[in-house]
Amino acid sequence: RLRYKIIKIRYKIYQVLLTMSIASFGANAEVISYYCNYPNYSDEEGLSKSDALNIEFKYDTVTEDAFMVGNNGLSKVGAIKKSEGVTFLELLSTGAVQTTTIANNNKSVHSRHTLLWGDLMPSQYYGKCKTSK
Repeated sequence: RLRYKIIKIRYKIYQVLLTMSIASFGANAEVISYYCNYPNYSDEEGLSKSDALNIEFKYDTVTEDAFMVGNNGLSKVGAIKKSEGVTFLELLSTGAVQTTTIANNNKSVHSRHTLLWGDLMPSQYYGKCKTSK
């Protein structure tokens, strides 16, 4: 009987510790939103004003999952967050890659390497992002 009570007490202690660790883990979770606006772009013809390209990203600091928010909902993207900023990578079905890099000072560049009908159509957008947690 005493052994059974000890096992039961240990089980309760493990339950409490597990609950506390899950609760503290969730308390540290944070999703950072990046709202980016790009008023300028360049392509093969040079630098121009853009028609207000806006892009939004969500980054989970615990899971390191990232999503781009678009007209059709969320799209999972890769993310590399280091000491000087973050880069989001979107892999397209054509084999092309689009990247968005955001520096800690909120300056940003969005690079499109579009493949369309077997031709490359590169462009780069320049702007700033706002962040919120």
